[in-house]
Amino acid sequence: IKVDHFVKVDLEAFRKIVDEIGGVDVDVPRNMFYEDPLQNLYINLKKGPQKLNGAQAEGLVRYRPGSDVDRIQTQQLFLKAFAKQVLSERNILRISNIVKTLYEHVETDVGLDDVLQYTKYVKDINMENLHMETLPGEGKYIGKISYFIPDEPKVKESVARLFMELEEEKATVPTENTISSKECNIEVLNGGSVGGLATKTQKKLEDEGYHVASIGNYERERQNQTRIIVRTQGMGEDLKSFFNDTEVLVQPSNLPDNIDIQIVLGLKEK
Repeated sequence: IKVDHFVKVDLEAFRKIVDEIGGVDVDVPRNMFYEDPLQNLYINLKKGPQKLNGAQAEGLVRYRPGSDVDRIQTQQLFLKAFAKQVLSERNILRISNIVKTLYEHVETDVGLDDVLQYTKYVKDINMENLHMETLPGEGKYIGKISYFIPDEPKVKESVARLFMELEEEKATVPTENTISSKECNIEVLNGGSVGGLATKTQKKLEDEGYHVASIGNYERERQNQTRIIVRTQGMGEDLKSFFNDTEVLVQPSNLPDNIDIQIVLGLKEK
């Protein structure tokens, strides 16, 4: 599985994130009580619906009633409730401010400007499309250490099923709305580390019949992945084959008035 980017969240950041969005409404599945002075961990939660602050949410996701599998199920329950809270009207209206605050408390290879560009799409997220999977297996102690032992045959079945579903979804995406990029004004910006890459890309595209209206350097931080930013859904798909690693983004508000497609070259392009 290819990992494009990462976000590392420690426990302090976790607590701050939950508090920043105003807490999370969770139906706690059971009474939870646990004390560990060595970890400064004190959990005391009653079963039932309630709003959890950052410290209480930490207790919920760290509590292990029997096995790691039980804890994973509780963590998935919390993550869905957390996503619902983030998508609440109150938080959507202040999502940019929330992101700026939280960015100070996480470690990631994604630039703040890039994260903010995606905040405008948060309201379009459909919770019905949020699915979670747990690898088949069981938790057990070996000696005094708790392990999760995967059921490898069932893991292979699950992976095959998941990827088959993804491929089926891709196959159902209509292609008749694809727009030829040869009819568009294209801008190429070098967001990688190779000098002259925008000029090289311009020649390659123009040799294939595309119209490159301008080239230049990307003024923000270096980009790992090449981004094809388009004005309309269906544009840019025929350009993906020219690049090693790319995604097409429909972001008309980020384009200059005279440009239909902007290509920001990433670090993987040579």
